[in-house]
Amino acid sequence: LFLSSLCFLPSCTNTAAQIDLIDGNNAMHHVEQIVGFGPHPSGSNAQKKVGAYIVSQLESYGLEVNTQTFRPVTPIGRREMKNIWATSTGTTESVIILASHYDSKYFEEFPFVGANDSGSSTALVLELARILTIENTTDHTLWFVFFDGEEAFLDWTTTDSLYGSRAFVGMLKASGRLHRIDALLLLDMIGGKDLAFRKDTNSTTWLNTIIWDTASQMGYDNIFQ
Repeated sequence: LFLSSLCFLPSCTNTAAQIDLIDGNNAMHHVEQIVGFGPHPSGSNAQKKVGAYIVSQLESYGLEVNTQTFRPVTPIGRREMKNIWATSTGTTESVIILASHYDSKYFEEFPFVGANDSGSSTALVLELARILTIENTTDHTLWFVFFDGEEAFLDWTTTDSLYGSRAFVGMLKASGRLHRIDALLLLDMIGGKDLAFRKDTNSTTWLNTIIWDTASQMGYDNIFQ
């Protein structure tokens, strides 16, 4: 689905055959590796290990990997965080971003390893990176972005949340690259047993429409409701 949903440009090729190249076993292996590091809220040693794992996988695909380290103040003190992204260069500088966060929610009461949130989406973006490095289905440059610090440490507020994506956008604005982003597809919590998605009212309408129409054409109305 995600490969096909990239085809909203004249340069797209038929990607139906490419979908079979996504290996669910690879994705599950990534989840198992991430969970194996244990709870990994932003700033923890375990989170650094998850980040190193992501970097190693992206580099193994032959991708150029970039990182952005930042140290925001959180309700539990200043924490070091790191955004990670890899670039698959297209024939144009216009960018499509496929993204996930990779931190697990901070809990003091119990160990939360984040198998679904955010292990599942991190795993799929890694697998998409592997596939789309083999064959980029558009002329666009593709960025595979892994945000740190998306979860709130205490309560979700405008200040205690989205540390990584806010830092990333700030960096793009400062460097004059924000205008290059044509679309961003954010994956999150995609590993549920009885998976069902509904259109996010905060998302771009035309991009929502493309994804849900593509899902319908592929017979996934039961999931993209």
